[in-house]
Amino acid sequence: MALSALKRWPVARSIKKPKRPTRLDPPYLDDPTFVHPDKQNQGEREWLMKHNGGNAKELPGLPDEYEWIKDVAEKNENAWIAVKKRMSKVTFDAIKRATAELQDALYTRQPEVIRQQMEVAKDQNKVGEGPSSKAILQAEDYAKKLEDYAKEQEAQREHEEEELRQEAAELDLTEALVPSRAGRSQAGFASSHPLQRSRKRLFVKILLRRARAYELLGQRDASLEDLRAVLKVEPENREAQQRCAMLQQQLNPQEDVTETDPALSTSPEETMGPEGPEGPEGPEPLTGQGPSGPSGTELEDEDEGVDHASTTQLISSAAEYIQRGDYASALQIYSYACRTCRSWESPVVELKVLSNTSLCLQNLRGRLPELVQACNDTLRRIREIREDGWQDELFLLRIEAACLSRRGSAYEQQRKKEESAEDAARVKELLGKIAEVEAVP
Repeated sequence: MALSALKRWPVARSIKKPKRPTRLDPPYLDDPTFVHPDKQNQGEREWLMKHNGGNAKELPGLPDEYEWIKDVAEKNENAWIAVKKRMSKVTFDAIKRATAELQDALYTRQPEVIRQQMEVAKDQNKVGEGPSSKAILQAEDYAKKLEDYAKEQEAQREHEEEELRQEAAELDLTEALVPSRAGRSQAGFASSHPLQRSRKRLFVKILLRRARAYELLGQRDASLEDLRAVLKVEPENREAQQRCAMLQQQLNPQEDVTETDPALSTSPEETMGPEGPEGPEGPEPLTGQGPSGPSGTELEDEDEGVDHASTTQLISSAAEYIQRGDYASALQIYSYACRTCRSWESPVVELKVLSNTSLCLQNLRGRLPELVQACNDTLRRIREIREDGWQDELFLLRIEAACLSRRGSAYEQQRKKEESAEDAARVKELLGKIAEVEAVP
C-alpha cells in the first residue's frame, strides 16, 4: 500500500496542449410572445379570407389560429373577415413565464433538471399556456448535447486514470530513485528537488521496515533483497549495511562478511548502550547475564530446543532502534519477542525486555493505558521471580523502581493523583534500599 502510494507521487510531466474548448452555451428558446420588428408582416397576412352575406352560423370553417370578425371596412353589415386570433393578456403572460422557466433550466447545464422542466412545459403546452413546440425541441437537443459531453469527459478521465495505473505498475521505484550520474539525463524532478528527496526518504524507511518484518517472519532472502534495494538508493545507509552484512553471514556462515567492510561489524555490546547513571530511567542493556546473577547456562537444561541466539539478535536490533530514538520500531520487536518466546534464556533477559517495552511506550504519545499494563506485567513478573528465590535483589530493585516510576508518571498524566503519589513513595523507598545494598562491600 505504501509503495503503491509512492508510485503515484507527483512527478514533472510535459505540459499537454489544451484542447479547443467545446461550446456548450444554452440556446435562446423560441418565444411565441415575441416577434422581431424586422420579421413582422413579411411573407404572411394578418387575414385569411373575406365573406359577404349570411350570419355567423353560415360562415365556412377556419384553421384553429384564425377567427371570423366583422369587416368594418365594408358598408355591408354582413361582411366578414377571417383574421388571426389575438392572445389574451393572461395567456400571454402565462406563455412568457413558462418559456422563461424553461430557459432558466437550460442555464443550469444539468440534463436532469432540463428534462424535468421539459415535462412540466409539455403539460402546460397542452392547455395552451406553455412554451412552443420548437422551444421544447431546442431544450431536448441541448440536454442530449450535455449528456454526450459528460460521457465523453468520463471516458477521457477513465483513459487518463488507466494510463496512470499502467505507468505506476511499470515504474521501478528503485531505478527511479537511484542517484543519477553526472551527464546522465533523468526524467521527472531532479534528485535534489525537495519532492524527490522526500520520496526517497520515505522509500528507504518503508523498505527498512518491510525488511525487518521479513526477517522476523524468517524470510531472510526477501529481507536481503529489500536491504540491497535500499543500498542501491542510499549506498551510505549504515543500518542497511549492518543488517545486510548480518543476514549474509547467517545465510553463508562459512564466509566472513565483516572482513570486506570493517564498518559493517558491530558487536551486541556496541549496539546496546550501558545502563545510565540514573539506573531505572535508562534502557536496560540486553545481554545474557545480569549485573551479579548467574548466567543463562544454568537454566538451559530444560530449554535445549529454544533458539536463544535468534531472540538475542532480535533484542539487539531493538536496542539499536532505542539508541536512534525510533521507539515505535523497537516496541514492535519487543512485542514480537514477548509473543513468540516461550522460554527465555534467563530471567534477566525477560525482565529487561519487559522493562524496555514500558520505556518505549513511555516515549510514545497516546499509549498511557498500554504503558500502565506493561508496568503491571513487569511488576507481576518481578514478584514471581522473587518468590522463586532469585538472589540478585539489587537487579530486581532497579527494574521495579524503573517500572513504578513510569507507571507513576502515566497515572499523573491520567489525573490519578492518589495512585501516582503511592508509586512515587514506593520509588523513593526502593531507591533508599538500592543505596543501602550498593553501600554493602
